[in-house]
Amino acid sequence: MNRSVRNNIARETRRTVAAIRQNAYELSKVLEAAKYGEEDKLDNMPESFSESSKVEDMEEALARFDDALDLISSGLDSINDAAEALGVEVDYRPSARLEKELLSAGRKGVRFHMLLPEAMMMELRSVSEASGVSKNEIVCRALKEYLSGTDHM
Repeated sequence: MNRSVRNNIARETRRTVAAIRQNAYELSKVLEAAKYGEEDKLDNMPESFSESSKVEDMEEALARFDDALDLISSGLDSINDAAEALGVEVDYRPSARLEKELLSAGRKGVRFHMLLPEAMMMELRSVSEASGVSKNEIVCRALKEYLSGTDHM
């Protein structure tokens, strides 16, 4: 492959990855806002409704939001892996506009992407569904417990 073709692939890969990241971020923002709205409604629901089908529907919606956000994150990881396989370095920093939005959003937390072995993800989903605790909360609790310990690897 000649230099012109390699440069064209690298340029298009960087442009495409940047566009995908931006679109994924915007979709994630919409999903997170909807998810937080559902969580607030669920948290403020009277106890007399705790066994109603509406609560089950809300919990199912929250699980779908979590799954969709996880899949978006996995998709971004796959896009980055594809760029790496092509030997193209992509800028992982958000654009200046996106960075400003992230800082001013007043979000409950900061998004952290990680790659889990499939078996571990399946077990995490199972525990999450059985306990009624989100996958995010389980991971946050485990990480908090680990970080509060004194002997880290």
